[in-house]
Amino acid sequence: MVLNNKKKASIGSWITLPSYDVTEIMCLAGFDWLVVDLEHSSISLSQAQNIIRIIKLYKITPYVRIPSIDENIIKRVLDMGAEGIIVPNVQSLNDVNNAYALMKYPNKGKRGIGLARAQEYGNKFHEYFNWQKNNLKLIIQI
Repeated sequence: MVLNNKKKASIGSWITLPSYDVTEIMCLAGFDWLVVDLEHSSISLSQAQNIIRIIKLYKITPYVRIPSIDENIIKRVLDMGAEGIIVPNVQSLNDVNNAYALMKYPNKGKRGIGLARAQEYGNKFHEYFNWQKNNLKLIIQI
């Protein structure tokens, strides 16, 4: 599908079951992106990391819907390799600015630096640092 502005529409879906088999089936369905839902599912952070790993192996964009604006959750899912976060229950511009600051490294934000999967455990930190400046997505739900 091509939109009026000549950009291809992207199509994705949600993963709400903590099943690696279901994740692979969803990856094989041809989606452009998949959301790991941590707000309304029983998926743990440990399971989320493995789900994100599977999604990335299939060259699909992984997003994570976090349960709330929580610094510890945001930095952890981004370090796991999520390429964006979906923030539910946004009530104000302050909420948006806070979420943005928590997902960006200084000087644009206040995300702490950790060496994890997203940065190939430090082997590609500089590449990740430069990539994330313009490529991490913040999606808000009002």
